[in-house]
Amino acid sequence: METTDGRFIKILEIEPINFLLRSNEEQWGIISTFASWLKISPMRLQFKSVTRKADSDQYVAGLRADLEQETVSACRKLGEGTIRFIREEGSREALSRRFFLIFQFEAVSGRKQMGPDYGEIYATLQTVAQNARTYFAQCGNSIVQPKDEDSFLAEVLYAYFNRRSCVDDPFQNRLNRVVVDFMTAKKRVIGVDAVPHIQPTYFVAPRGLDLTHPGYLIMDGIYYTYLYIRKNGFPQQVRGGWMSSLINAGEGVDIDLHLRREIRGKTIDRVAQRIYQYDEVESLYLMSGGAYDMIVTISGRTLKEVAQFVGEKLAPIEGVTGTATHFILKKYKEKHLIFPVQEVQEERFVLE
Repeated sequence: METTDGRFIKILEIEPINFLLRSNEEQWGIISTFASWLKISPMRLQFKSVTRKADSDQYVAGLRADLEQETVSACRKLGEGTIRFIREEGSREALSRRFFLIFQFEAVSGRKQMGPDYGEIYATLQTVAQNARTYFAQCGNSIVQPKDEDSFLAEVLYAYFNRRSCVDDPFQNRLNRVVVDFMTAKKRVIGVDAVPHIQPTYFVAPRGLDLTHPGYLIMDGIYYTYLYIRKNGFPQQVRGGWMSSLINAGEGVDIDLHLRREIRGKTIDRVAQRIYQYDEVESLYLMSGGAYDMIVTISGRTLKEVAQFVGEKLAPIEGVTGTATHFILKKYKEKHLIFPVQEVQEERFVLE
């Protein structure tokens, strides 16, 4: 999909698994595999969860078709009971959730091009999609492979922008109506003349969009509002499955998670700039190997003051995932200056 601002975007639908039902070993395997994929993923990613009431009509229609061919009366009676149960419970509680992975083409920096190379763009997006399929399959997730990607993309966008209308007016109806309207406007004969070029927006645009209200918007007759959690608004370390409560919040609650992978060197430099601005910091070094990337020397009047500075100032910095504090108890040599070692006299208690 090419956007009006010159970006090329691909959308993949992911079949979910119940992460919380997996064993601890399986959960750690999934997390490890997913972390490995993030290291080679595009620089910018978006995960989207869409929740809406489940449409049981298609499933019920399939059951009725099977019942028409059923000859055993007991089975027919059982099937009718199942349909009634689906109708009653589905109208109140059944929800459907769809999960999407969205990413865009990222051109190689430093290369100058007169225009977009569609062959390179297509190949790059397909490679990224294949890598995602491979890693997500190891996690237990499968990625939907539609027969027609253009139809799949149009259906996804139409259902998103027309959440209310798409229930009674499926995408195929909109498609046929738009084609007929354009053919009529161009005075062309359906089935004889070629279909004129039609902008994709006519197929997926909502029937109405009201952006005049400061706290919400109205799209296709449905009211929307947005809650934004800043990148430093949640803990740096979370437990596995921590977003389940948000995803299961209920009908009409969509979750968007935006990720941006940064170059390690730039991230470290940015963190260092945040750290060395404090007067308490005497020195700051980037280290090689080991469990930590930096070593910081901090001065304070008391041990409590130093620990408080680390916990309140350094630990919350974006990009800092962990700290370890060590206190200097005694100096023996510093900057070629040797501190004399004072002999400690042994103390004894004598009973008289």
